[in-house]
Amino acid sequence: MPNTHVKEYLAHYLTLEDPGYGVLLAAPWGAGKTHLVQQVTKNKNALYVSLFGVRNADDIDRAILMARLPVLDNATTRTLGKIGSAALKYFKLPEFTASELGKLILPDTLIFDDLERTNMPVKELTGYLNSFLEQEGKRLILLANESELWGEDEYRIKEKLIGHTLSVRPDAPSAVKAFVEAIRDEKAREFLQDNRAGIEKLFIQSGTGNLRVLRQSLMDFAGLHARLLDERFARFTGNETGMRKLLNAFLALSIEFKTGGLERGDFSIGHDPAALLPEKDNPLTKRLKKAEEKYGPDIIKPIPYELHLEITLAEALICDGWADDDLLEKGLTHSMAFHRLEDEPEWHTVRWAYLRDVALVMKAIERMEEKFAARDYEDPGIILHVFAARLELAEIGMPDFEMNRVKEECRAYANEITDKATVTAAKAGVDFFHDLAPRTGHLGLRYPHGDSPSAMAFEELFQYLRKCYDQAFVRSLHELCRQLLDLARTDRDQLNTLLCNNEHYAGKPVLQAMDAAAFAETLLELENTAFQEVTETLRERYKSPHSELEAEKKWLAKLTGELKTRSSSLPPLRQWQVETAIKRNLNFS
Repeated sequence: MPNTHVKEYLAHYLTLEDPGYGVLLAAPWGAGKTHLVQQVTKNKNALYVSLFGVRNADDIDRAILMARLPVLDNATTRTLGKIGSAALKYFKLPEFTASELGKLILPDTLIFDDLERTNMPVKELTGYLNSFLEQEGKRLILLANESELWGEDEYRIKEKLIGHTLSVRPDAPSAVKAFVEAIRDEKAREFLQDNRAGIEKLFIQSGTGNLRVLRQSLMDFAGLHARLLDERFARFTGNETGMRKLLNAFLALSIEFKTGGLERGDFSIGHDPAALLPEKDNPLTKRLKKAEEKYGPDIIKPIPYELHLEITLAEALICDGWADDDLLEKGLTHSMAFHRLEDEPEWHTVRWAYLRDVALVMKAIERMEEKFAARDYEDPGIILHVFAARLELAEIGMPDFEMNRVKEECRAYANEITDKATVTAAKAGVDFFHDLAPRTGHLGLRYPHGDSPSAMAFEELFQYLRKCYDQAFVRSLHELCRQLLDLARTDRDQLNTLLCNNEHYAGKPVLQAMDAAAFAETLLELENTAFQEVTETLRERYKSPHSELEAEKKWLAKLTGELKTRSSSLPPLRQWQVETAIKRNLNFS
């Protein structure tokens, strides 16, 4: 009961007649001042008034009036700053001012909250409030974050108004009990009640002292819990340990975000491969590491894929307040809180060999080798994990795994899997390496890093596989060019999309692989309107400088040369149309 002294003193203060001084309850925003004073003054003759945003004495008069007559607290009253005639007639009152009407028969105890959040000079504010003490003999209870209220020269003003200052400390047990009991969803309420001790501990670890933020975070989690009662998510709610880990991670991240300890960018590192780099002073994970120090690695880790609440899902839930069902299911599946051995891929088990039973690991190695021999692994991120697992097995001296032989076998795998790659697969491989830096990770696991033999060998294979996918992508461009020729004839909108807006092709020199003569012949076979559309698409492609497209200069020169040569035998009007299009649309500089 950290605020027993506050409650006892206020109980005493409420018995005083004409005390001549006010009492200040001092604590940061959200520490529970309002809740505490409302508990103490419940069923007492007291009036609670928030001074948030008031600018002058008239605004305070209106705030008092609105507190006394809440039925009149509407937009019209606030805008006009006075009581409407209809309301006065309703109450059968003459034409009083807001100040006169508000102060009619005021209670003996006045509670003014949010003093530090007014827009009034402190001297003017305290002078107004002091009139209730000196002229009307009221009891005055003031609520504020004192550190934001008084300036260096204003403590003498305080002495005239405040006779006693009481520091309010967050009462986590009482607050958590009240917050949980207020949760409407029965299942969520029961779950939170079962975990009250952990919630209290986590709140204390946060060091924020902000009970309002805790309440908001608990309400947000209750909403998530209600969604998880859907049959689609039964495997998650049925995992009590996982749900408890999810609760702790959710609350910790939510409190940190709401109080400024974390920013959206700290969640977005899930999309930033550099965030997984192992350097201790990595600025991208600085705030997450600080949060880890508060709550411990069992709740928050600065490595995105090791969070109990997967970080892409965390970004949606914490920063945006919502995630669709697909993201929710995928995110929870990849969250460490719900990791299950029976769902673990064999390569994953081998990578985690030091944490798994020997029999389980040996079975996983056998299965991984079977799939490796059959070239069943096609995801480049998983292929790299398999390479890493085989290299690590070689390093620890496992039979049938010799380092040089493993490296050669992995290179052969890279060659074969990329030789048969489709256009889609080749593009996916290039995209993967474009988005992922060496020594980072994929699907919940880091790749090896450091100066160990297996780590250095892995980096070689990483670069080799990347090169293989780059080469496969170049080979795939010939198929792409055939598609572009066909689109020039049949679907020029789609052609424009691929060349000017597609993330894989718009800024890449893919047209180098195009036969300039064949493209020129195709263009000249088109009706003039279609011909103009294609050349305008090329103009749009090159209108913004892009360093990678410099490589297409030679190809474009070949294309314009072919067009000029072939158009020379056309009728004058058509020849003029072609030459005009070249001048207007195909001058790439």
